[in-house]
Amino acid sequence: MPRGTRSTRHRAVTQRLRQFLAALATMFRIRPAEVLQNAESKLAEGGGISALARRAAMADDKLNRGEPDRSKINMSEDYEVKYWTERLGTTREELQKVVDRVGNSANAVAKEFGQVA
Repeated sequence: MPRGTRSTRHRAVTQRLRQFLAALATMFRIRPAEVLQNAESKLAEGGGISALARRAAMADDKLNRGEPDRSKINMSEDYEVKYWTERLGTTREELQKVVDRVGNSANAVAKEFGQVA
């Protein structure tokens, strides 16, 4: 690959990354310059994008124990589906039908089954 092509591609990706980080920072009300500086320093350390990704807290990160949202039923999580099917005495299919009909509010779903969440 010609050297100029790689450099051009690198600049384009870097520019897109800067734009993405600036949008993300704005969304979370963090100063974009601060986020960019942190990201650039992590990339310069040699960790690359994967090092940044490992440090990011994901919503379903089992190691990042935040306050659970017990008011919602997440049909994408097997352990939640298992809990609610046992608690409500129903099958996964029936639970899915009710969630599709009334939404994922635990109170609304329990009410459909004649129970209190």
